[in-house]
Amino acid sequence: MTSIQATMTSKGQITIPKMVRDQLNLSPGSKVYLLIEAVKAGGGKSREDTVTQALQEYLQRRRMQSVIDAFGTIDFDEEVSDERSEVLQQIR
Repeated sequence: MTSIQATMTSKGQITIPKMVRDQLNLSPGSKVYLLIEAVKAGGGKSREDTVTQALQEYLQRRRMQSVIDAFGTIDFDEEVSDERSEVLQQIR
């Protein structure tokens, strides 16, 4: 997993690195929502642990989705298809 560090200024400002801005298609005036809920719900020893865990879970879901998408073109029997639908609902 790639990690990018940003430092907060004494005024509480953080510069989002250009690579991240480009990947997220951010431009001046874009709204960015921080992971406050993830920090609260994560239960990690620190905010860093919680955010790291949230990002790892996100990546795991994305990887699972790509596998599900790849196998979505295969005809499943009805029982397996029902299970697949449940999994898709859980990760979306």
